[in-house]
Amino acid sequence: MIAASICTGSEAHEDPARRYVAGLAAGVFYIVIAVFGATLAQLMAALPKELIMTLSGLALIGSITTGLVGMVSHAEHRDASIITFLVAASGMSLLGLGAAFWSLVLGGVAYLILHQRWGVRYDAPDPGIVLPIETETDNARPDPIVCN
Repeated sequence: MIAASICTGSEAHEDPARRYVAGLAAGVFYIVIAVFGATLAQLMAALPKELIMTLSGLALIGSITTGLVGMVSHAEHRDASIITFLVAASGMSLLGLGAAFWSLVLGGVAYLILHQRWGVRYDAPDPGIVLPIETETDNARPDPIVCN
């Protein structure tokens, strides 16, 4: 359960010996919810849908923030991640396929294009050796660079 991982994590307390308090508090909360479950369900059913949706969105802010931070934390994958996220968030539909499919396709294509090794010769004799690209001004070939 998510609550159990939160209660045993560093968010509960810095000192691992004191984290049991969060577990006890969660247990008491679960018991109260179980006792008043039917009443709570009726209360939620009586509230406007917009309010319930707002509360749900507020509850997910931490998860969304963690996902967005993880998405942009690696600079080499940032552009493809942003493209994937934006296509998924757009809600687009093409050829009867939804945004989730197209976000994976377009994000994958963006990743492949952005990580293509442009200008690297693939006919090198050894995969550990990268030969420099020749330019018009190069008359003599330098020694190969060994990448180990």
